[in-house]
Amino acid sequence: MQPEVRIEPIPHRPGLVTSPAVLRLLEFLEASGGAAPGACDLLFRRRGEAARRFASLRAAGYAVRAYLGSETLWLPRAHSVWDAASFARQRALGWFAARLFESGGRFGAGRAFFPDGSGMPVAVAPYDRPPPPPCVVVLATGSGDAQRHVPPRAFWCREEDLAVCELPSCLKYKGDVK
Repeated sequence: MQPEVRIEPIPHRPGLVTSPAVLRLLEFLEASGGAAPGACDLLFRRRGEAARRFASLRAAGYAVRAYLGSETLWLPRAHSVWDAASFARQRALGWFAARLFESGGRFGAGRAFFPDGSGMPVAVAPYDRPPPPPCVVVLATGSGDAQRHVPPRAFWCREEDLAVCELPSCLKYKGDVK
């Protein structure tokens, strides 16, 4: 039996956010839909800074924690995960969004905006149907063979790699099939 997703209760009335660093974390969580604590650490220079900022967001009622077994996701008030699949999808998307932010880009509305100004849609395999290329496909942990999920002329990366490497070294390109 798979573990069940648990989400902390959300306070009824949100409070105030006055810190620019806390606001930056909130904006990231809202744009990405949520992320693992390790991914959120990439937004700050000092280790443990993200956890302190998240505690402020939680206290103000703008963010909650979701749990699946021993794993944790930080979610903005407006987003949720419902089952193991949506949890895994959001975890992978959060790692991609954090690495994109770290490299000078941004993520929003399901699209990656790279530092050079180019943008493309993002899908998480095996959960989303890949959009027409050019696009980015993030392979969630345990999704199997990349060739099966990535269309030709698409960029792709693995969640496992995003957790340990910067985005430029993780991102690969699948050329045309001959």
